[in-house]
Amino acid sequence: MIEGEPFEVWGGEQRRDLLYVDDAAEAFLYAAVTPMAEGLALNVGGDEPYSLAALAEAIIEANGGGKYEIREFPPERKRIDIGDFLTDDSRFRGSLRLVSQDRSGRWLTPFTRLLPRPSEELPVVMT
Repeated sequence: MIEGEPFEVWGGEQRRDLLYVDDAAEAFLYAAVTPMAEGLALNVGGDEPYSLAALAEAIIEANGGGKYEIREFPPERKRIDIGDFLTDDSRFRGSLRLVSQDRSGRWLTPFTRLLPRPSEELPVVMT
C-alpha cells in the first residue's frame, strides 16, 4: 500500500483475535493488583476474531484505498500455517471480571495516518 501496490494476504480465511495495546497493558496491571490473579497463568485476547481477509479490508478502508491479493500457500508451506490463533481468555473475563474497552478496529486509524496516500510521493531519506 505504501508504494501503491497491492499487498499479499496468504490464505485469508485464518482468524485472529486482535487486542488493542492499551487493553493488554490494562489487563496486566489489573492482574498485578488483583489478589485472585496471584499465581495464575492468564491469557488476554480481543473481543471477536477477524479473518485475515477481513483485516485486509479494514486496513484498506482505514487507509482510504488500496488493494490486496489472496495468495494460496504452496504445499511445502501449507503445513507450517498456524491456521486460526484465538486466545481463550475466559479466566480473565470470568473469574477476574475483566471487561475490555471494545476498541476493536480503532487501532487502525492512528497507524494509517502515518502511511502516505496512494497519490502522495514517498519521502526521500538521505543517509
